[in-house]
Amino acid sequence: MQNMPKNHYDSPLHPFWLELKQLLPKELAAVIDYYEILIDILQAKMPKHITFTDAERARISVAAVNIKNTYGQSLFAKIKHLVQPDTILRWFRKFKAAHNTYNNTPKKPGRPPLPLDCVSAILKIAHDTGFGYQKIAGELTKLGYSISSQTVKNILIKNGIPPSGTRKKTTWSQFIRSHMDVTWACDYFTETVITIAGPMTCYVLFFIHHGTRKMHIAGCTYNPDSQWVAQQARNFSYFLGDNPQQQCKYLIHDNDTSLKMLDSILECDGIEIVKTSIKSPMQNAFAERAVREVREEVLDHLVICGRHHLQHVLKEFEKYHNFFRPHQGIDNKIPLGYKYPKEAAPFNEIGCEEILGGLLKHYHVRNAA
Repeated sequence: MQNMPKNHYDSPLHPFWLELKQLLPKELAAVIDYYEILIDILQAKMPKHITFTDAERARISVAAVNIKNTYGQSLFAKIKHLVQPDTILRWFRKFKAAHNTYNNTPKKPGRPPLPLDCVSAILKIAHDTGFGYQKIAGELTKLGYSISSQTVKNILIKNGIPPSGTRKKTTWSQFIRSHMDVTWACDYFTETVITIAGPMTCYVLFFIHHGTRKMHIAGCTYNPDSQWVAQQARNFSYFLGDNPQQQCKYLIHDNDTSLKMLDSILECDGIEIVKTSIKSPMQNAFAERAVREVREEVLDHLVICGRHHLQHVLKEFEKYHNFFRPHQGIDNKIPLGYKYPKEAAPFNEIGCEEILGGLLKHYHVRNAA
């Protein structure tokens, strides 16, 4: 209502009002009767509740008050209104109050808001760590932001992040990321092989290093009893001794009871066994991904005849997995140090090494092979 429109129908100089003033009394009465009929029809068709904008309220109230002040209350009461006369007068009183009131509100109240990058940095540090308000403020000082711990607290509360005492809880994914270089995982998978006695189920035990994705096929057997598992545990200990650069402090596996002998032997070597929750295969996601890899790339395309054939296939796959296959989880790198060429190879120097009869292929530069 503060910005009342000018030179519109509320202006006495508008051509519409000038034409009405030139009419004779009888002609003016006929025009008024005509507009009263239009108003009656429109009011009958309009909804009970009509919403007006501030500009519309200003025009109606100013025009109505002009009639009341100029020609008196009796004429003002006889006119047909879209709303009650008291409502029009109330609009006019609000319009005068708003027009005569000075706005003392400052244009820029309080402190300027923090930069969006600073707020994002606070939230990232809080999500990634269990730091308290003062320590987060100290970390921000290293990034060039000088703010108080109270400001950090206000931002975290506003975004629904609890204090550090209740926020500092190690999740399973955080545990995996923090210990990838010293964590291995193991698991079984089965494969049906064809033997003279008919189809038989062969159990394969394997280990995979989280940090490098290096795979170690422990062995395969038709009957994974405690003696066989114990021997595979000793073999894995020897394997770790031959590869000191890949330590093992944690070994993750499921709650398979056949691995109890494995746990007892490896725990004597100082390895902590971490068991996943029941029916939670994704807690051992690295091992599950390795099983899918060996099935999709090799086993689903072969008919395995006996345990020795399966063992040969798995050893060839282990060699390909560790020395030649890029892994997306480690930025498309190869687990065991591959010597990459310094320059792009010409097409005529690209060679292909076939493994398992061409089932697996490794591309390389011939001169660098």
